[in-house]
Amino acid sequence: PDLAVLSRADGVHVGQDELSVKDARAIVGTRMLIGVSTHSIEQARAAVIAGASYIGCGPTFPSTTKAFGAFPGLDYLCQVAAEIRLPAFAIGGITDENLSAVLATGIRRVALRGQLLNSTDLRQNVSRLREMLVSE
Repeated sequence: PDLAVLSRADGVHVGQDELSVKDARAIVGTRMLIGVSTHSIEQARAAVIAGASYIGCGPTFPSTTKAFGAFPGLDYLCQVAAEIRLPAFAIGGITDENLSAVLATGIRRVALRGQLLNSTDLRQNVSRLREMLVSE
């Protein structure tokens, strides 16, 4: 959060084992967004109650950029889409090959890293992903 304040970022994202939303808010103030990584519906509910601005939900699939022990998967995304009213981003192993399955859960926001980092034609890759997101 300190770096987010110094760099005048729009927001900060915290994991489950990092600062609480309350502690992050004390550092960044009321104008900055605070996102929280969640791995279960209980954590998503807790993020809402704590005052998070948005949540990251996952990991959905195995990732090429980060190791995870468990994958809440598509069922978790369905739970979030049905119950949580905060903006929610599906995270973890999302590619153009599984994006349709993610969108079918009702989640409309995704965080992609590996799909883009491993791209040989970034412009074409982003264009295809945007088209998929808009058409769903």
